[in-house]
Amino acid sequence: TVIPKKPVTPPLVGIFTGVLIGVTPLRHILIGGTSTYVAASTLPPELGLVAAALKALFELAVLIGGAALPGQTLVLASSFVKFKTPAEEEAEASAALRKAEAASEWSKDANSSQSSQSVAAAGTARENWSGRNMVEGVASAGMDHIRKAMAAITSFLVLDEADARALIIASTVRFLVLPVCGIVAAVVLRAAHSPWYPADPVVALVVLTMAAMPPAQNLVLLTNLKEETRYLAPRLAGLLLRMYVLAIPPTTVWLTVFMAAVK
Repeated sequence: TVIPKKPVTPPLVGIFTGVLIGVTPLRHILIGGTSTYVAASTLPPELGLVAAALKALFELAVLIGGAALPGQTLVLASSFVKFKTPAEEEAEASAALRKAEAASEWSKDANSSQSSQSVAAAGTARENWSGRNMVEGVASAGMDHIRKAMAAITSFLVLDEADARALIIASTVRFLVLPVCGIVAAVVLRAAHSPWYPADPVVALVVLTMAAMPPAQNLVLLTNLKEETRYLAPRLAGLLLRMYVLAIPPTTVWLTVFMAAVK
């Protein structure tokens, strides 16, 4: 029972549900605005009630599905955030505690050394110390942001051997092998007058274009669904981001070739 559950993911369920609606008479009831649309009021009362309920659920699913792409973009962006492990959080808490204790000791020493001085001199020293701490805190925060930005840029540009190999293999397959196979299959089916070749050039162009697109963001969503694979999300999100950047030139070239092939 465990093995069949692993491939059954929410995106896969959504795809099969959409295909089920599209290839069955349900599309005439659920999808309006077409010449074959059947209104629930034209059906018998029992069937009309069921059709109205299904229509309401379908419209609700369409409304929720409209937010899928922005949600996927947010998940992809948030996947770049590397959560700290409990050990790292404990180490940072210990370092902050030690820093606070050192600051407290320094403050005590400063107060004891100033006890023999006048009240005015002591007040001036405390103000100077407070102002210096404020300036140092602002400068430290600014440097932290700069270091984080530089680290993010460096991590995007620098790849280890495994990530570089994965990027090269995935890019070669997505931007070279699959488009070549798609254009060869389209030319062969069109020359053979096969019924599998779409009669509408727009449909043929869309099918060919899908063969040259980078991987979908659902891969990042799938890794975030389970705790044991969530640590892979940052690496996979980085791989997809790099592939999206690399996809601009080959996609432009392949779209030109596809448009010439479907004419």
